[in-house]
Amino acid sequence: MRQCIQGVALAILVATPAAAQLPAIGAPRGFVRFEIGGDWANTTNQLFNGADQPYRAEFSTPLIGSAFYPELSQTQARIAQLSGIGGYTLSVGGATMVAQASVGTLRLGATIGLTSKLSIFGMVPVVRQQVQVNYGYDSTGANAGYNPADPVFGSAAGADSVNAFLLEYKTALDTLSARIAGGYYVDPDSLALAEATLASGAAYYAGLDSLFVVSGAAGSFVPLASSSAGQAMAGEISNVQTAMAALSISSFTQPLPLPAGALSPSEYNTYLTTPAGSIGATPFATETSFLLGDMEFGASYTIIDRWNRPEQPGGLRVVAQGLVRLPTGYQPLPNDFVSLPTGGGQTDIQASVVADVGGGRFGARLAGSYNDQLSTTADRRVTLPSQPIPWSNRLATVSQDPGDEFTLSALPYFQLVPGFAVVGVLRYWSHGADAVEYASAADAIPGVSASELATDTERSATIVGGGLSWAPSQVGTRTGTKYPVDAFWLYEAVVSGSGGVVPKAGTMRMGFRWPFRFWGSTSE
Repeated sequence: MRQCIQGVALAILVATPAAAQLPAIGAPRGFVRFEIGGDWANTTNQLFNGADQPYRAEFSTPLIGSAFYPELSQTQARIAQLSGIGGYTLSVGGATMVAQASVGTLRLGATIGLTSKLSIFGMVPVVRQQVQVNYGYDSTGANAGYNPADPVFGSAAGADSVNAFLLEYKTALDTLSARIAGGYYVDPDSLALAEATLASGAAYYAGLDSLFVVSGAAGSFVPLASSSAGQAMAGEISNVQTAMAALSISSFTQPLPLPAGALSPSEYNTYLTTPAGSIGATPFATETSFLLGDMEFGASYTIIDRWNRPEQPGGLRVVAQGLVRLPTGYQPLPNDFVSLPTGGGQTDIQASVVADVGGGRFGARLAGSYNDQLSTTADRRVTLPSQPIPWSNRLATVSQDPGDEFTLSALPYFQLVPGFAVVGVLRYWSHGADAVEYASAADAIPGVSASELATDTERSATIVGGGLSWAPSQVGTRTGTKYPVDAFWLYEAVVSGSGGVVPKAGTMRMGFRWPFRFWGSTSE
């Protein structure tokens, strides 16, 4: 889910329609204005609670344990009990991720002027994205390795050694129990030792059985033989074997079958990606895709048009605009934690007001928009941002209502020569907190709140930039009015953010629009 949040935020920050030297937002009556544009955004860093960090930093951790994989808590508690180590912390090792996202969007659009004030428009984005990933594993600090008897990550030889150990242990306990019941130990001290050994030994056996083999309780990891917990557990087994020998039961001699070494990088990668394993993720590797984004359809209406009147350059123009953004973009599968979505995944209804103000060479386009993101139902792995690789048992159908978005922008310009200007960009964007709940009671995961997916979804960003614009004024002739082409080139960058993860993207954008008359009088 977390990569989904980042992908949607990245798409929003780079997809805001570009303004140039104040070309009309709509099209003249009877004209169709075609548009082709493109964005290219690159991200190597992100902001979290306003702090700069590497992109996808949440995937890096010095300790792969129960804080990273909550499901390891049961194994950790069992080992703490068996080893007698208070505050024991299980560690499989550490992980680092170095990632970079490059997203290029081709935008194909058209605007139709129905009247002198009303226009309708549509836009189809095609997104090419590449997410470069280098995910590394470091066994330094690991105190646990694969459970030899694990049905997925263990081995036949390992399972045999565990079963032989437990069988010998159980046989010794059964022999001791039978001897106590048969009055074998006459001496009171021997009888007391036998009864105490049986009680403690049976309890310890039950704990080992749960740790290694009991379905639903056994985990994929157990302590390394060289770790403090492994040595403590081996010591407990040695004490039981010594007591058994003192009670004339010498058949229990097998050592505790703990792994000798931590996982290798390839073994940890196998743990992540094996379909039958706990996680079943797609490989953490560089991915490239070329897919459809979220299509947009809408209308604009010119409320005030006092712009570039004869002998009065500049002036005031106010346009209201509404659009519907459809969820036609690609959404990664729940087991894909690397690739980015090419759209929001839900229908958006957006309203905005744009005001052009200026005079002479100076002016600005001021805009404000409100985006109502409608709720959607989807399959997600329910997780916190600090746990970006959720297990497959976290998969559930949830109803997600994304927080609404609010954007303010100012694009000042200075005209160098008629039709050619330098343009600045200043934009503030905010996203409200999401609301997430299970789609039904049957979908709920016991002990896991669906609201985990809404954690740190409230966020905002400030974007600055600048560029060049070509937008010459319309020309009147004896045969009618000619509407020229216009074009722009801009570079924008996210400079600050607050709240949850905001990709710190740098974006280069360009566009070209050209109008064609399809109906109406040539004198207009």
